[in-house]
Amino acid sequence: MTQRTYPQNDHIPPSERQVIILAAVTVTGTAWVFGGRVDWAPPIFLSLSAMTAALSLISSLRERRRLEARVWLPVIVFTLLIGCSLANPSLIPVDRGFGGWIESKNWIPWLPATIDRISTLSAVMPWMSALLLGAALKQVSPGRQAIILLWKILLASGVMLTLAGYYFHFTNPGKIMGIAQAPSGFHFASFIYRNHWSAYTVLLVTLALGFTFGGVQRWIEGNGRLDRALPGAVLALIIAASVPLPGSRSGMVLMALLAVSGSAYFAWRICRFRPAPAQRRERNLALSALLLMGLGMCVAAGIGASSFATAKARTAEQWKRYQEGEHLDLRWPLIKDTFRMARARPVYGWGLGTFGQVIPTYQGDYLRNEKNEITTRIFHAHCDWLELWAEVGLVGGLVLIIPPACLLWRGLRHGHSRVRWILAGCILIGCYAWVEFPFHNPAVLLLWTTLVVTASQFARPDKEREGTSMTRLR
Repeated sequence: MTQRTYPQNDHIPPSERQVIILAAVTVTGTAWVFGGRVDWAPPIFLSLSAMTAALSLISSLRERRRLEARVWLPVIVFTLLIGCSLANPSLIPVDRGFGGWIESKNWIPWLPATIDRISTLSAVMPWMSALLLGAALKQVSPGRQAIILLWKILLASGVMLTLAGYYFHFTNPGKIMGIAQAPSGFHFASFIYRNHWSAYTVLLVTLALGFTFGGVQRWIEGNGRLDRALPGAVLALIIAASVPLPGSRSGMVLMALLAVSGSAYFAWRICRFRPAPAQRRERNLALSALLLMGLGMCVAAGIGASSFATAKARTAEQWKRYQEGEHLDLRWPLIKDTFRMARARPVYGWGLGTFGQVIPTYQGDYLRNEKNEITTRIFHAHCDWLELWAEVGLVGGLVLIIPPACLLWRGLRHGHSRVRWILAGCILIGCYAWVEFPFHNPAVLLLWTTLVVTASQFARPDKEREGTSMTRLR
């Protein structure tokens, strides 16, 4: 068997360590402060992201490294688009959009525009934070040891947040983290909305599974012990078992998909491998551990039994109303109305953060009273991709989508098991965004951005990595 050699140098350059630590503080801190969904959080994590970006540039200048202009291009272009829209208000909303609008004088239709500057300034903070954080991590170009350090910090913080969620769920379920009164009871840990917690756990679980299958890969290649792969699986189980507690049906489906695919992949890799005599005992222990993990999944299912029953009852009630002629779920008519809203201004959109003010004009016959008056405000389309199109148009959407899409392709093409599982979680969240709005939670957005960028960096070909090292030495 051909053994793959791995670099044994554990030294992380100070510049990389500083950027990695600051990035970790930004991402984990956002998750702990209510997922970044409180009014005072966005300026804080935007400042931290800007500090991370500045630190990466300063370290590059200090070490005489080349400035990667293409890395900062999405930040620059998106800033110009938002700045132009702020300077070009197209409509003035009356009663925050419910009473219609008064057309602004002298606005330029062929340039980006917005109907509410305050909403746009508020909504741009998470997106700008993600762009700055991603650019900073790309500019500093961290090595594998630095990336692994970052991943370990993110995973450790996620496990501690999960354990805190367990504690407060069973001791003080009426308050978020024992501090703030829950507005709807759909919370878990520090996350106000249960489906956002589900999206966050998908990223954490696939990160933990990445450590697991990376360890399995090293063992197969004769470069490590198999027992080092098991802690990742245990942590994945601890995190995944929290999803049923707040009652997220989509989260339960996602966790079931990850449990089945992860267990099947682990069993396939272990059973397919023909171990040397010295490895047979470890393989048998791994198969036994897989059975114990299956038992742990059954225990987790028992913990969430009441949530399963509630979810089943909700689904049955929805199906009954659908048979009586009502909508199966309000997401579907809302998505259709969002599509009509986006088609009205397809190139530049209505303005970032203005969805809740524009959608009443296109809203169908739902959430209205007998006088056809809107009874409930809608803030998000439950489809991030269509909402993004409606707010920033095709131009702004492409600026935000193309860079991570290229990084995903690069990571999947060059990465091994660890990288591919991490990116699989990112892709799963991208699919989830068709029926939910996970990217409108800052904690999910920042963690997703960090994992996409670092996983693609981790998967860099050896020749490119050597070229980067030579550039630093010069």
